[in-house]
Amino acid sequence: MRRLIQPTKEANIIVIFINHINAKISTGIMPSSANINYLKQDETIPGGNAIQFLTNTLIKLTPSSKLHEDKKYKIKGYQIKVELIKSRTAPAGSVTTMIFNQSEGFDDDLSLYDYLNSNGAISGSPVSYKVAGMADVGFKLASLKQTLHDNEAFRNQYHSVAEALLTENLRESSKLHVIEEVKEEVVEENDTA
Repeated sequence: MRRLIQPTKEANIIVIFINHINAKISTGIMPSSANINYLKQDETIPGGNAIQFLTNTLIKLTPSSKLHEDKKYKIKGYQIKVELIKSRTAPAGSVTTMIFNQSEGFDDDLSLYDYLNSNGAISGSPVSYKVAGMADVGFKLASLKQTLHDNEAFRNQYHSVAEALLTENLRESSKLHVIEEVKEEVVEENDTA
């Protein structure tokens, strides 16, 4: 991993390592602290310390609630908790949920619905949900994919609200606002020159 850092940086290549979290065996009376702040005390990453300390972004995926075809999302699968354990560009510890369909993999539309709903951009009841800014189109969760496919105006609003929320969350959790302010200052200086 150490040998990869320089050539991949020069070539603008991102290397992704997939690893498992193991249970840390401790024989002492007092539990040892976690190597990385947002790992639990009994969790360790195999492969030595290099992968923990040289990595720029470390994400932990944890399966949580099972999903059944006759319940809320109408798919067989489960929710996956996505936790940012380490990041050099954003605050660690943030958590979001993604929806995993066992027959098709991660479901973008349902994951986005979960994100919008948890951020207050979905209103209504299971009979007729509404997305923020579009009160005239209602949808049921079971027919969300079909509504997104059939109604272009709804699809555009759905993705527009999600993009605005994601941009705002990114701005709050990173130095993006500082970068944008610097860009604005450079544009203003170029305009006056």
